[in-house]
Amino acid sequence: MTDGRILLDDIPIESLKLESLRRQIAWVSQQVMLFNDTIANNVAYGSRRGASEADVRAALDAAYLTEFVASLPDGINTMIGDNGIRLSGGQRQRLSIARALFEERTDPGAGRGHFGVGQRVRSASCRRRWTS
Repeated sequence: MTDGRILLDDIPIESLKLESLRRQIAWVSQQVMLFNDTIANNVAYGSRRGASEADVRAALDAAYLTEFVASLPDGINTMIGDNGIRLSGGQRQRLSIARALFEERTDPGAGRGHFGVGQRVRSASCRRRWTS
């Protein structure tokens, strides 16, 4: 086959700028890398600007971690241990998703305060409850 087009949201890929495209991609591996630090610092890891608590909480909410984090004695300031040893596999995965969504939310090129992919993930799974 020699014909065809590659479209992203009905936009021909050749009309997109590489930098813009890369800002829209986040990698969440099965082998999650977390740090012996707080939940908040793991979410905001690598932030290019000061991380606001509101941005961290919004990312946790988008990753369905709000109730879990609220149940912890120290909330977002809870230490999670080396590589998140104090969390279940599902909680570790969702924390990694929260980090990706935090980067999307706080990226100046993505439109501050918006979750593009995050909103679509929540909309697609609004009837489904995730468990760890």
